[in-house]
Amino acid sequence: MKKTYIMNCLLPIAFSLSIISAASAATFTYDLTYDKSNRVTAVAIGTDQSITYEYRPNGQLERIVASATDSDSDGLSDALEDSDDCCLLSENPDTDGDGLWDGVEIDGLDCILDPDETNPCLEDTDGDGLTDGQEDSNLNGILDPGELNPLDSDSDDDGLTDGAEDANKNGSWDPGELNPLDPDSDDDGLTDGEEDSNKNGTLDPGELDPLDPDTDDDDYTDGFEATLGTNPLNGGSHPQIICIGAYEASECDSEAQDVNDGKTMMSGDAEAFYFWVRDFMIQDESFSIERHMLLDIESGGVTITQ
Repeated sequence: MKKTYIMNCLLPIAFSLSIISAASAATFTYDLTYDKSNRVTAVAIGTDQSITYEYRPNGQLERIVASATDSDSDGLSDALEDSDDCCLLSENPDTDGDGLWDGVEIDGLDCILDPDETNPCLEDTDGDGLTDGQEDSNLNGILDPGELNPLDSDSDDDGLTDGAEDANKNGSWDPGELNPLDPDSDDDGLTDGEEDSNKNGTLDPGELDPLDPDTDDDDYTDGFEATLGTNPLNGGSHPQIICIGAYEASECDSEAQDVNDGKTMMSGDAEAFYFWVRDFMIQDESFSIERHMLLDIESGGVTITQ
C-alpha cells in the first residue's frame, strides 16, 4: 500500500535514524509504502531521495538504507549534481570528459574540491597537457604504482611536465619518448630537465639529448663531462686523464686519454674522478679502492699507490 503526501513546511530530511541531520524548507511530495503488517517499508522523498526499512522475521527493524536518484550512475546523486553551486551534470557520468567518472573524482559528500581530489569539471586538473584519465590509467581515482599523478604536473620532478615528456599525449611511455616517471631517462647523471634546457620536450640546437647518455659520442657521458667542466656537445672536449704505469692503459678505459708513467691521475674535479674510477673504470679485482687510491682534493689529483 502506498500513500502520497504533499508538504509545505520545515521537515527534517531524515526519518527514524538520522540519515541527514539538516532540515529543508520546501514544497515536495513524499510517498510512504507499507507492508501487510502496516509497517513502513519505504519512504520516497520527492523524486531524488528514498529510505528503505528492512525487517527481521520476528518484526524487529533490521536496517535502514538511504538512497538517492543517480540518473547517470556515476555515484553522485542528481540533487548534488544539479545544485546551484555544482558544475556537474546529472545526465553525464563524466562531466569533463577526462575518462574518470564524476563519482570517482570527488567523494560525493559535497561539491567542494578537496586537496586530494581531481576536478570533475576540468579534464586536466594539474595542467600538464594530459587528461586526468590518461594519468590515472586504471581509472580508479587512486595513484597506483606505474601511474602518473594527475595532481602533480611533473610526476618525476625532473623539471619537465608529464605532458612534455609524453610527446604524443597518449598517456603511455612509447619508444622515442622521455620517461615521465624517471627523472633521468638516459641515465647519464643529468635530469631530463637539465638536458632539455627550455623544458619544451623537443631536442633543440644547443641542448643535450636526454635520450642519449653521450650526446657528442666521445665516450664520456654528458653528466660526467658536465661534472668535470668539459663540453658534452663537443666530441673534442673531454676529460684528459693521466693513468698510472702500474696498470695498462686499457684499464683507464679510453684511448683518447693521455698516458704516462706517473702515479697520479689528474682531472678537473678530483672528487668526481675518484668516484668515476671507483664505479666505472677499475675492473681488476685485486685493486682495492681503500688500499690503493687516495683522494687529494687540494692538489686536484687522485693518487694511486701500488
